[in-house]
Amino acid sequence: MSVDQASGQSTVANGPVEYSTADAVDMFDKFLSGEEPEGQPETEQEETDPDETGEEELEAEAEGEQPEAELIEVPLLEGEGTEKITRDELKARMLMQSDYTRKTQALADERKAAYADVSKAKAEIAQRVQSLDDSLQRAATVIQSIEAQVNWQALREVDPSAFLEQRDLQAERVKAFNQAKQQLTAIQAAERQTALAENHQRLVEAIPAWLDPATANKEATELQRALVDDFRFTPEEVGTLSDYRIVLMARDAAKYRALQTKAKDVKATVEKAPKLTKPGTPKVGNAEALKTYQTVQRAKQTGNIKDVAAAFERFI
Repeated sequence: MSVDQASGQSTVANGPVEYSTADAVDMFDKFLSGEEPEGQPETEQEETDPDETGEEELEAEAEGEQPEAELIEVPLLEGEGTEKITRDELKARMLMQSDYTRKTQALADERKAAYADVSKAKAEIAQRVQSLDDSLQRAATVIQSIEAQVNWQALREVDPSAFLEQRDLQAERVKAFNQAKQQLTAIQAAERQTALAENHQRLVEAIPAWLDPATANKEATELQRALVDDFRFTPEEVGTLSDYRIVLMARDAAKYRALQTKAKDVKATVEKAPKLTKPGTPKVGNAEALKTYQTVQRAKQTGNIKDVAAAFERFI
């Protein structure tokens, strides 16, 4: 802005603005006092839309770096120690663990139900076997009693028709007895096979290595030898072992006996080994060398001047 001294006018880029000298002085005084001069053109300020400002900030955050995900320290799935994972990973792991637990529980329930069915079937078979055995005993008693009481030769001579009738009845009793006995034998054999299969299943569950036939045969042979040689079982008694619980106890006992024997052998070997002495230690019997050694060791331990001098004198 420039002021024309002759006319008292002020010129700006948009054209002249007329005011008097008194007006100019008044404007200057207001300027000095901090008041806004009258007639001064106001500076236009751009109005900012709050919504537009929020959108710009969101866009700026989107374009910038995302905040790092929070890490949580959890135990390692395998082995010892910990690791750090995100919340999403922890949630996924917990869902996976929950699913695994659910499936494991379902399998355990199925196995429990299967064992319950097997136990029920075994109880029914045992009851049937007992009932059949009782019937056989009663039938055997009747057959033997008739054979002891009836004189078949005399009955045939006195009453041939009664003889034929009683003979046929006795033959029917014997036939029924033999058939029942064969049935009982078959049931008992099937029961033994079922028990053996069940015990084998329990054994391989307890000792997975026995799923390999070669490993199972090798360890079974070693176990049989240990039971006979170390525990005084007869081969016949070993052959009748079928309960998996007894087999597991016998296996543990045999292993414990083998460890004890090995420990004794190691101890005997160590006791027979020659005694080693520390470097510089004099042999027993050399009194002077032993005294020198003891004097030097005392000087090293105490650091006393007298002990050091005594040790020095041993070498003069």
